[in-house]
Amino acid sequence: MPNVESIIIKRPEPTPTPIPTIYDQFKDIPPVTFEFYKADIHEILRTLARIAKLNIVIDESVGGTISLYLKKVKFSDALKLVAELGDLEFAKNGNILIVAKKGKLSEAFARIKIRSIPLKYLKPDEMVNTLKAILPEDTKVTIVPDKNARAVILRGPESEVEKIVPFIKNLDSKVRTETFKLENAITKEEAQNIVKMLSIVIPPENIQLDERQNVIIIKGSDEELKNAKDLISNLDKKLPQVMIEVKVVAVSTDATRDLGVEWEQILAGGISFGEISLGGTMERLTRLNFTLRSMVQHKKAEVLANPKVLTMDGYEAVIDLADEVPVGETVTADEATGVRTVNPTFKKVGVILRVIPRISKDKSSLLLELHPEISSITDWIDTEGHIVKKIPVIGTRKIDTFIRLKNNEPLVIGGLIKSEDVKELKKIPLLGDLPLLGGLFRFVKKVHTESEVIIIIVPH
Repeated sequence: MPNVESIIIKRPEPTPTPIPTIYDQFKDIPPVTFEFYKADIHEILRTLARIAKLNIVIDESVGGTISLYLKKVKFSDALKLVAELGDLEFAKNGNILIVAKKGKLSEAFARIKIRSIPLKYLKPDEMVNTLKAILPEDTKVTIVPDKNARAVILRGPESEVEKIVPFIKNLDSKVRTETFKLENAITKEEAQNIVKMLSIVIPPENIQLDERQNVIIIKGSDEELKNAKDLISNLDKKLPQVMIEVKVVAVSTDATRDLGVEWEQILAGGISFGEISLGGTMERLTRLNFTLRSMVQHKKAEVLANPKVLTMDGYEAVIDLADEVPVGETVTADEATGVRTVNPTFKKVGVILRVIPRISKDKSSLLLELHPEISSITDWIDTEGHIVKKIPVIGTRKIDTFIRLKNNEPLVIGGLIKSEDVKELKKIPLLGDLPLLGGLFRFVKKVHTESEVIIIIVPH
């Protein structure tokens, strides 16, 4: 039997199909050119993510700096080079690129959370646009609209996702705008204080104050608007008013000496501040009024002022009974023209009373915060070669105190002695008016007078 050689024909083994890598998913992206020198690897990764139009989540294990100079290199090759230089691994979940150190990717991927939040009022696109406007640009959470389910989908680190959920629930409410008219807060400061309090319960960007119309415009949910209405009702209350009546009287010291003990008893009591005493009761007021009327009738006292001022509870009232007197001068020179300008300077002299009334809760008394200032000219100083020929020496006394009074109960401030030198011209009728010889029949008499200035304050 003839030998038959066996012929074995081996078929060529098929070339194995290469396993797709993550880098193959970026083959359609055009080549890139960029240069980085000792740049933070986070910055480089964010740049690559922007080119690929991806959101990126960078694990905490990633760090360091690298230098790169690439010119018209495939995007996938650039990404691969960054991975090699940074010892990194990539994974892609939807449009999120997840980056971690080699060996840490599975842990990083496990920390990624995907959550769908259904919406009731806002459309998904509106919600996404609003969130992008208020969230930081480098947020690690991807937010995409799901129009079919009327929801938004969050993808990112679990802790970051959970931070955004309350924002969505707060924004996805039945939002409307309401205007609140302020009835009693009439000043700019009062209205601004109400707005400041409202910002505690409502985002400040949703509150607008129209000072011209004295209204507050608020945008919010039904619950927010209800809270705002309740808060405004509590804050915008009509404040009670207080009438401050002040009487300033100059009493001749001769009269006070004649009255003796009786006058001291009228002004006695309360707190003593040097020469100024504080005190007063209804009985003293009756006696004081009776005594003053008698003094005025006999030209021994003069009512200098009797102002009344109306103010609100807790607001300052100022009663200014002072005059401006020249106390010096200021000189300004124009360097260009050499012209010197001289202007007198003035200071107030007299009585200035600042008072802040606060009504007690039971409305039975008032706490007065008092700041009276009493000043007078005590002497004159001659000045030569000046516009102001004489400048005054001004003595000032001040009190800063608190005192509690009942309604209509008086407060007496006394103790300021006022001295004046008055020149009186006396002449013989007809003869004193003769030209040339008239001086023989007239003369000037200097009269020194002293008076005590007292202030009576009565709150109503």
